[in-house]
Parts: sequence; structure tokens; C-alpha cells
Amino acid sequence: VISDGKLEHFLTHMMSFQAKLSTTRYWHHYRKFTEKIREFYPDYNYGPKYTDFPTPFEDEESEVVSCMKAAIKDLNPYEKMIVNEYLIERNTYTFLVKKYKIDYTHLKRDAERLRKLIKNRCSHLR
Repeated sequence: VISDGKLEHFLTHMMSFQAKLSTTRYWHHYRKFTEKIREFYPDYNYGPKYTDFPTPFEDEESEVVSCMKAAIKDLNPYEKMIVNEYLIERNTYTFLVKKYKIDYTHLKRDAERLRKLIKNRCSHLR
């Protein structure tokens, strides 16, 4: 039986039967779970290309961002320029002084005042 390969054939036949049949213990523990997922190997890191799923509502802006946009919209053009150039684009004071020919102390004072104004206006959302 062993020398003519019948035992090997019987064992492989039974293993394939156990793997395919949906009422066996093997199917309930291993196969049932793996048939419900789309990955080849469960718990395998396929890299960020395959596992980077977008979070729900990722494209929607938060209440804090909408509050900040509303606060910026109410500012005058000079203040909007400071917010856009310094707070959003992160340009330095010296760059803005050279670009707009504004006094350094006035620019710094206004930028700090605007930062506090926006922070206080949207502080209820934190």
C-alpha cells in the first residue's frame, strides 16, 4: 500500500476533501475566514500602496477649519495678507518686510494679534 502510492493518494484525497467541504472543522476554522477577505495572506503587510484606506469624511473640512476660514473672511485686506503670508504660507517676518516694505515691529505686532484673534474666535471648538 505504501510502496505503490495508494496511501499518499488516500491522504491527499482526504485533505482536499476536508479543505473543500464546508461542514468540516478545518473549513470553519481556517477556510471560512479566508474566503471572506480579499487578501492572499491575512495579517500580511502589503505596503502602503495596498493598505492605505481613506478615512471616512477625509475630504470634508472640520468645524475648526471652517471657523478659521470664516474668521479670516471677516478681516480687512492687510490682515488677510498677513494671515496668508505668515500664518498659512509660513514666510518669515524679514521676507515680508522686504516684500511689502512694512515696519518689522508693526508686522510682528499685527501677526501676533491676528493669531490670538483667530485662536480666541475658534476656541469654543477645541
